[in-house]
Amino acid sequence: MKSFLGEYGKIIILTFALIGILAFVFGNGDEQLIGMLRKAEPKATVEHQDNSGIVGNITSRESPILTIEKRTFLAGRTYNLLDGTEARNADGQYLPVQIEKIVNPENEEITEMVDIQNFVPKCGAYQITYSAEETYMTVKKKTEKTIVFVAD
Repeated sequence: MKSFLGEYGKIIILTFALIGILAFVFGNGDEQLIGMLRKAEPKATVEHQDNSGIVGNITSRESPILTIEKRTFLAGRTYNLLDGTEARNADGQYLPVQIEKIVNPENEEITEMVDIQNFVPKCGAYQITYSAEETYMTVKKKTEKTIVFVAD
């Protein structure tokens, strides 16, 4: 008997487990899978709340206002490219101004090579793209402006 259970014990246990699983899956009672699926009903998780007011508030909000003072550079002098810039959101709060792109007179992008606070221009026209961004109710609002500065 001991050797019989040793050889076939696992098969007997797995057979009982399989019969239990099949009875659960294909049974017709309310406690079996098919009965549970018959009783399941869809439920709304948001209920009757309407989010159109919030969506309208987000879409009607103005993007940040970016003001950049037009300047002329003198070649060889040092400038801070963020001087004369200002950004405000629709509530009037100040936002940080960033420089997205700088293009030199040879029409090459030099953004990565320039120290923004210690910029020394050569003669020619520089295209500088400024941006200001705010996150309002998880939505990002961004304004970009490209200004051409001349260095003499």
